Amino acid sequence: MTVQGNVQFSTKLPMKQILHSNGEYTEESEKLSYIFPIELLNMICQEIGEENFDTNVLVRERKLSQNTQYIGFWRGMPLSYPLLKPYQDIVLDQFAADVLKQSEADCQSLEDVANDRLRKFNLTMRAYCGWLLMNEEFLKDHDRWLNQNGENILKFGIPCFVQNTAQDRTLEESEEWVREYQSFCQKWRLQSLAAPRLPVPQPIQSPYVSELSALNPAEGTTLMAVPDIYPTFSRGILPDILEDSLRGSQVPGHLQDWMDIAAKENTSKNTLGTFQRRFALQHYWRVFYDKFPTSVSKNVTKLHAAFSTFFQCDIDTIRGDLRSIKNSLGPDWQYTPFFAPSKKV
Repeated sequence: MTVQGNVQFSTKLPMKQILHSNGEYTEESEKLSYIFPIELLNMICQEIGEENFDTNVLVRERKLSQNTQYIGFWRGMPLSYPLLKPYQDIVLDQFAADVLKQSEADCQSLEDVANDRLRKFNLTMRAYCGWLLMNEEFLKDHDRWLNQNGENILKFGIPCFVQNTAQDRTLEESEEWVREYQSFCQKWRLQSLAAPRLPVPQPIQSPYVSELSALNPAEGTTLMAVPDIYPTFSRGILPDILEDSLRGSQVPGHLQDWMDIAAKENTSKNTLGTFQRRFALQHYWRVFYDKFPTSVSKNVTKLHAAFSTFFQCDIDTIRGDLRSIKNSLGPDWQYTPFFAPSKKV
């Protein structure tokens, strides 16, 4: 990473080393390329039949899918994005036990409590991503910034904001596109974009279990930063105060639909789970059309079956999700490129 002022940019890594055993390095590795979870790819092949795929493309995709820690490659670098991976429980090791002055058994209890809470926050983040990727205004803002600033993005990567440093700012000519990105993230409550169409929502900043509050230097108090995209999950005086402050009379119009979803009285309706599934579904459905366009014809029903197995739901649920996505994004949504930078005239 390189840091310029309070903006951090990524530097390129040797892709030949990354793909040495799992794929071949080509100029295509510089382009944006998302990959399938190997489990989903195998389910699709089983339903459709490998004879209906381009053999060379399928072999390459299988090799790339072995890189289970990544979700794709771009600018010669691997892409990590936990919100498309299964949630990983936190583990309190011996060092954490020593710092917290807890026994091994107590640490296990802390892990259980912390992970129960973190899973709820993680579900909200994934569901919010699903809502964003079906929101026309968000996609217009997203595509406009990415496509108009493609040259800078391909050169520097997507900016990541960090705390101010003593270093001089040297962005000058690039400052406007960085400011536009910052405004975009603030408008949509994002910490960053990991890559095109992979938003990273602002996280809750809080000690997740009481013992972690002991690490707070201000004894007798605690600090929390809760973005307004999160539900409060329960009732009571403090949750009600938090709910009022997060979703009072000044809710931005462009977020109103999500605020209605996040309102505490709606959290029991499994809406979050639906949007979480649609987020991953629209992503991998689009990836399939991009990778295997000739394998789609006459195989859509089999694709429904493969995706229903992967998401552990019935076929009608997948079909309903796809209808909702189509209604939001239009009939040809799956053909929209992830990233199409404008060419300078």
